[in-house]
Amino acid sequence: MLAGAGVTACGGGSSSASGDKTITYWATNQSTSLDADKKILQPEIDKFTQQTGVKVKLEVIPSADLLNRILAATTSGKGPDVLNIGNTWSASLQATGAFVAWDKELLAKVGGESRFLPAALKSTGATGKDPASLPLYTSSYELFYNKKLFKAANITSPPKTWSEFVADARKLTKDTNSDGKTDQWGLGLQGASSSFAAHFAGGAAVLVLTTATGAHAEGRGDVRVVKTVVNGGGNVIVGTAKTIRYPVDITIKDNSGVKGLTHVSTFNRTRLYSFADWNGDSSCTKKNATTSVCRATLSIDPAWIADSDDIDSNKLAGVWQVNATVKAKDGDYWISDDIAEYKVKRAAQLTTVIGPEKVTKGSKATVTGKLSRADWEDRKYHGFTGQQVKLQFKKKGAVHYGTVKTVTTNSTGNLTTKVTVTSAGSWRWYFPGTTTTSLKASAGDTLNLK
Repeated sequence: MLAGAGVTACGGGSSSASGDKTITYWATNQSTSLDADKKILQPEIDKFTQQTGVKVKLEVIPSADLLNRILAATTSGKGPDVLNIGNTWSASLQATGAFVAWDKELLAKVGGESRFLPAALKSTGATGKDPASLPLYTSSYELFYNKKLFKAANITSPPKTWSEFVADARKLTKDTNSDGKTDQWGLGLQGASSSFAAHFAGGAAVLVLTTATGAHAEGRGDVRVVKTVVNGGGNVIVGTAKTIRYPVDITIKDNSGVKGLTHVSTFNRTRLYSFADWNGDSSCTKKNATTSVCRATLSIDPAWIADSDDIDSNKLAGVWQVNATVKAKDGDYWISDDIAEYKVKRAAQLTTVIGPEKVTKGSKATVTGKLSRADWEDRKYHGFTGQQVKLQFKKKGAVHYGTVKTVTTNSTGNLTTKVTVTSAGSWRWYFPGTTTTSLKASAGDTLNLK
């Protein structure tokens, strides 16, 4: 993966009467949030201003929005002076004529062609034309393979071409226990962990040819993770406003004693994306000479969930996994993947209204309500349709609610039903939840007899 820095002919820079120069710079969102990118970029921009006297107006743009913003700018003529793009866009954006061509004279001002790898420079524009941008950074890719599995499949050496790669992956994909289900996969892509992700400059995407049974682990020595508990064993419920913080307690064992955690990550098992953040802090409680429980706290801020990925973030609700790298006092370390599973769910809201509030015994009353759940894209609650919700009643003076009937939400998430009243008490709706949405019990609404 290669990213380039482009200079546009439709820049929005300005000069004041005093000679001050300001340029605009669009940066692609590369970190866990827009603010995190700004914290990294701004100090470098400040150094640039000190050296040149040129001020820089920075805007970090979500990766999902960048191309549309660029195309709009090339049409309107109102865009940045400098921006960074992926090299896959270079040739097509070059064709718009909005980018300054890096001819030999311009290249000489930044060190000339020899400063860049030929292949990298070649990918910054169409063949036979001057580059439309300059190589800014690249991400490396490494291929690891399991020698034991290769030998068992009679594969004598790692693949050297893509066709060999595909052929080997097919040989390694098997149903090892003859139950009709594939349980060994020839290819595993660990691109979801921020420690491997190719989205980050300098990161490495790792292709792993290995078995899918059990957690992947590697390291040195005898330090091991023996137990992991996320959020006390409960689900992580995320709404639309409040930042959620939850603990990951990892029990670690080593004969020399435990030093701590050096890395913790988590992501959705199916989609391989994440919007949870670990700030690097952790604390360890010593249980005995060889065992400690180390706690890392993860956080999810709904304000930047939608900007953290380029898919519908709501699809990331469901089963997540935890990865961690642990270290012992004698220098042993262990990289452990999938040491725990837990669910990240969309928060639900549920209301109950019963009327009239006073009725005679044996008469009818109407119970209404609405089930809605958090939308992580627009940070609002919307009706949850087609869901079975239990209507429950608690007689006056009783302790527990009992289920009276089950009602299905309509196309807007609303509920309505009629009940025959035999005694005073409290009515409520109860939603048991789904794999992606939290359970919710509404507050009770009291009905009295005349």
